[in-house]
Amino acid sequence: MRARPEICTLHDPLIGPFDHALPVPQRAWGEGAKERNMTSPEQPNSRGFWSLAIPLIASTFFPRMAKTQQMLKNLQPDKAYVGNSHPHSFGSTKSFGFFWIQGFSGRELWRTDGSTQGTIPLHQPKYPVPISRKGEGLGWNNLYFFSGYDPKLGWELFKTDGSIKGTVLLKDLFPGSGSSSLPEQFTASGPFLYFVGQTAAGRTLFRTDGTAGGTLALFSTKGSIQGLSPFGKKLLFRVSTSSKGPEGIAISDGTPKGTSIFINPPSYKSGREDGHFEVLGKRFFFSAENASPKTGRELFVSDGTPQGTRMLKDIWPGPQSSSPKDFEVMGSRVYFSADHPLYGRELWSSDGTAQGTVLVKDIEPGKVQGFPLSSDPHEIIARGNRILFAAGTTTNGVEPWISDGSAKGTHMLKDMVPGIGSSVPKHFIVAGNQVFFSLQPGSNVELYRTDLSIAGTRRLLALGKAPVGFPAPQFAPFGGRLLFSNYTSKTGNEPWISDGTSAGTHLLADLVKLEYQPDSSNPQNFLSIGDQVYFQAVLGSKNQIWQTDGSSKGTKLATASFFPSRIQASPDRILRFDWIQNSLHLLAFDKGTGRSEDLQSFFQVELFQPIGKRWILYERTRSRDLRIWFTDGTKKGTQQLTGIPSFTHLNLSLPIPFGQKAVIWGPFHPQTGSRNIPLWITDGTPSGTKLIRYFSFPNPLFHLRIDAHVAIGKNLFFTMRPNQSQSVLLKTDGSPKGTMVLGVFSRTGITSLTPLNGKILFSAHDPQNGEELWISDGTPKGTKLLKDLQPGSAGSNPYGFARFGNRVLFMARLGGIGRELFVTDGTAQGTVLLKDIHPGPKGSFKGIFGFLPIGSRRLAFLADDGQGIRFWGTDGTKKGTLPLSDRLPPAIATIYEPLSFRLGRVFFRWADPQHGFEPWVWFPGASARAHGLSCGTSPLLRATDPILGGSMSLSGTLDPKQPSGVLLLGSTAPTPLRMGKGCWLYVDPFRLIIPIPTLARQGTWSTSFGVPNQPSFAGLLFHAQVLHPLSAGGFDLSNPVELAAGK
Repeated sequence: MRARPEICTLHDPLIGPFDHALPVPQRAWGEGAKERNMTSPEQPNSRGFWSLAIPLIASTFFPRMAKTQQMLKNLQPDKAYVGNSHPHSFGSTKSFGFFWIQGFSGRELWRTDGSTQGTIPLHQPKYPVPISRKGEGLGWNNLYFFSGYDPKLGWELFKTDGSIKGTVLLKDLFPGSGSSSLPEQFTASGPFLYFVGQTAAGRTLFRTDGTAGGTLALFSTKGSIQGLSPFGKKLLFRVSTSSKGPEGIAISDGTPKGTSIFINPPSYKSGREDGHFEVLGKRFFFSAENASPKTGRELFVSDGTPQGTRMLKDIWPGPQSSSPKDFEVMGSRVYFSADHPLYGRELWSSDGTAQGTVLVKDIEPGKVQGFPLSSDPHEIIARGNRILFAAGTTTNGVEPWISDGSAKGTHMLKDMVPGIGSSVPKHFIVAGNQVFFSLQPGSNVELYRTDLSIAGTRRLLALGKAPVGFPAPQFAPFGGRLLFSNYTSKTGNEPWISDGTSAGTHLLADLVKLEYQPDSSNPQNFLSIGDQVYFQAVLGSKNQIWQTDGSSKGTKLATASFFPSRIQASPDRILRFDWIQNSLHLLAFDKGTGRSEDLQSFFQVELFQPIGKRWILYERTRSRDLRIWFTDGTKKGTQQLTGIPSFTHLNLSLPIPFGQKAVIWGPFHPQTGSRNIPLWITDGTPSGTKLIRYFSFPNPLFHLRIDAHVAIGKNLFFTMRPNQSQSVLLKTDGSPKGTMVLGVFSRTGITSLTPLNGKILFSAHDPQNGEELWISDGTPKGTKLLKDLQPGSAGSNPYGFARFGNRVLFMARLGGIGRELFVTDGTAQGTVLLKDIHPGPKGSFKGIFGFLPIGSRRLAFLADDGQGIRFWGTDGTKKGTLPLSDRLPPAIATIYEPLSFRLGRVFFRWADPQHGFEPWVWFPGASARAHGLSCGTSPLLRATDPILGGSMSLSGTLDPKQPSGVLLLGSTAPTPLRMGKGCWLYVDPFRLIIPIPTLARQGTWSTSFGVPNQPSFAGLLFHAQVLHPLSAGGFDLSNPVELAAGK
């Protein structure tokens, strides 16, 4: 116990001497007060009062609050391991190499000049976007064109010159927020760069000359567009569709009029693994079936017209297919592999004539199928006047081969794995005067280079063996060098570069040094006692209760628990359940002593929830009786209710709070059902427990669910679900006559009731309008649809209702805008969209949280404006609906735990990629929070936010017959002090208290003060409460108001 402070006496002419813990100088009183109905000739002066009060209060308050949201503390340490950027989709211009990585945003574009210092990010969306496909782009005219992200426009056409400043949006191809064109398949041909994107017309072929004006749509289909291939100054592509739309091979000259499908050969293929057509001069090659005479898939040639498209040669005569593929042009001939009845799959070439289409060499003679029965040439690539490819023989396995187009000049480059073993060459990449390729003789991949000579073929690097599930290595030329991805245990999967020498083959940059395996503490149920917030967390398999003053340093373990029930808080205690000697006990954790008092043991607890200043508990006994208990958080105040008899094997509904009483349905039988079910009201005592009335149902009820409730004056409105297809709205004043059904609704439950001007607002479903906004004045006739926001049966599904002044805010979903912010004044005309925070169909609300009052000026909520989730605030007007915080890191899971406003801060849990679910805190600025309950005659206290450089108002009500009171301002008590039955003092009596006399001759009083504009006062936390002396002796206390100074 602390020593009692020295007391001085401050005399109030109305109430006599008043003990107070600080002398108040005479200069603290003067002119300028705005208090009404006060008889003291000298009133508090704004400047004089605060010049004294704030510094004195500031001298005793605890750590200042964070100016933005931040993780409170990482309770469950996370495992760190080597990071991976997973570089992919390499490309280049004359000046730079480009590639994409898997970064914070999911897809980030980087560029490099070949050095570590010259490797920088160009396009990093600030918020992760829901696109998992790989990056798309191509270098053209020394610029790099790519699919980039704009927070308002989505994925659209961008270009870059390799600088951050020069990385810009070129054109929005699919106008409208949330509509992305997703450009892909970039292909240069003639004077244009072509690509494919999405528009309202379907898949669309575009071309650009590098300017917005020169970027045009050429052709659209509901099917797909693939195989873009340069053809002189024109473009070839394939159109396919699963519907009855046109399909086949198409050609474009870069104009809409000159873009069309010109032929649709049966069962055709482009002949290249990448889907592109191979072009030789003014002709291109592909494989297809001939209709007449009927053949298998054979070699075709075309000049881009129907008349000039024909089968070039039936390499495998008759209905069988030679299936030409792996086309590659070298000099005046095209090389490919094809099947033949005598040779199997071998290397062929063609000059575009039937006579000039010949076998180059039967590498594995006498075989009629693929390797090992024929050589199966593949990975064909041209370099200078020779081609390089992979082929297999029974003598040497699959190895790299070269050919100059003649049988004699076709031979194995080098037996990389001597004997019958195979080196499995892949990824032939021409870069300058050398060719890079990979070998995989076993489980490991090795990087080689060659100049097509035996001596010039050498190993550069053994690539690291990546973990299972990692992407395969990717390779791309960058001038005379090679860019590729490689994994090592020290750096992870990162970009590498090679100049063709061992010394010049190295890591380009370690872009993601560390990644984390998030390990969550799963914080929940933030509650406050005095100057501390308590919450539950799970570390490993241990359930724990933590406490915090809002700072990381002040966040510490309070007590462990072995039972994972939600905690409850009384003004000075934490109530929880735990196992003690194989029995479930209700414990009260005393903040001051750090010890727990055992209140009562139970066999099985089915429910525990607050009712006014107490809690109600359902116990299921060993004999399956259902008992009702009430507790005020003390052992003496924990008693069984005997007014309602015990029910063996029967159930009760959830209790419905009604002031200090509870309304309960039941009992009903969960197996056989019940038709006549009583409705009770109880104050927790036998004498205060009464039967209101019986309700008769047409069918037996097996389950009765309470969804929502709200008290307005002397009436309690509540909803219940007797079955899965109905929801019933009722009203009671605790009497049989005042208890009635207001409406019966179909399908979903009514989960929220919100008072507004003596009425209630709610969301309900009917077959004609779907889920829409309803209102009730407490009569069946006055219960009606307020407004059909989304005409038709689909419904707007309003939810998240919160009252602010004389209006109610809520979220609703409309076609074309998604879930957005609405407001209503209780009339159809006054029910409107307040603000479209994220324009477009995606909506700004992700179903994460509802609204949270954060003082007298605004409600706070979490919303996504397309650039990330952050806190927003609203005063109920469009102009006053603004972002309040920085953007939060991306959430790796949906958050359902409600926000909690305590100690002038918002406490919440968030799940970022690095830490998982952990406690977070945010200081929203100046706030006033009325909380708790008054006692006795129930004096009321209200306050406005203490804004730095502005003012703060306090007002309240007192019993007009006993109009005198004292407003107490001071530091928050570490633990509220019990001052009598139901009365708690939240202002710390052992620190500074500033008393301000109040007089409410008409039952009300008010006063206001100026607040100094001193930034150092931001975060100052204190409490206000009214002490109300009674004429018969003793006193009452108003509800407390928690105040935080700030902007």
